[in-house]
Amino acid sequence: AYGAKTIQIKGDFDDAMNLVQEVCQELKIYLLNSINPFRIEGQKAIGFEVLQQLDW
Repeated sequence: AYGAKTIQIKGDFDDAMNLVQEVCQELKIYLLNSINPFRIEGQKAIGFEVLQQLDW
């Protein structure tokens, strides 16, 4: 619906991650993935907020 394209590569997750990191560096795109510490901290903050709202 939004024009995304997928590609298939040979290799495993690490090979795909290396390729993504190269592309992001070349195109000056910020990589926000599951190993990015800012994303992890943001998810942690959301979790604490939800628990606080539930008086847990």
